[in-house]
Amino acid sequence: RGRNLQVVEWLLPVNQRRVDFLTTDPTVVEPTSTFEEFRVASTLASVLLEGSEEREISSARLDDGIDSEPVGLLRTEDRRFMAVVFPTADVVERIIKLAEANRDTTILLVNPQWTTQGNIVSDFGFGFRRKRAEEFLSRFESSYSLVERRIGNNIGPNFNNGVRGVVRLLKSSQRDWQIHIMSNNIGTLRQPVVVRKAYPSYGELCSLLTAYEIRRRGLTMDQLRDSLKEKDKQRRQRGK
Repeated sequence: RGRNLQVVEWLLPVNQRRVDFLTTDPTVVEPTSTFEEFRVASTLASVLLEGSEEREISSARLDDGIDSEPVGLLRTEDRRFMAVVFPTADVVERIIKLAEANRDTTILLVNPQWTTQGNIVSDFGFGFRRKRAEEFLSRFESSYSLVERRIGNNIGPNFNNGVRGVVRLLKSSQRDWQIHIMSNNIGTLRQPVVVRKAYPSYGELCSLLTAYEIRRRGLTMDQLRDSLKEKDKQRRQRGK
């Protein structure tokens, strides 16, 4: 049953990635709107559902269409496959009902918009509603995920965390998380720096990036800290 419930998270070719997918500088181009990101994700999901058989796809919206975030529903004509694009916590109950009414259908959640880590208050509310949502979503299996995390302040002073950088995390079905540190060196990008069974926390990624910089530069921790402080000082002077 779990194989019929899948989660797909794409790193969308929008914002700075529209021109160059490997670019990590957010100042390269104007930001893309949420609706534009939704449109791109919907297009990718449609192609995925069509497959080599070029199945007919129908589309609808699950959001209220007024002041809520866009949520799309794509279905193949034969009802074998269904994708909910940009699902939010507000529509989980509707997704539950769709799953109950289509038990033989493979359902994909494409780029879910809720957060399950680090929240003091759950996106799914409290009590029974939260329990029902979390129990249902726990049945989904991540079949593909490519996400980007920024460590430290990548475009300004960064006194607290020391290191700064961008990592991309890749996971495919039945494989562990591969962690890639973004670099101009294509050889570095091809191979993951490390592999983890569980999705790493921000603190773990910060420690990983620190260890990577120490090894790459051949410095001690104190030398790395001094080097980063000097770079921050030079950056502030250039900004005056």
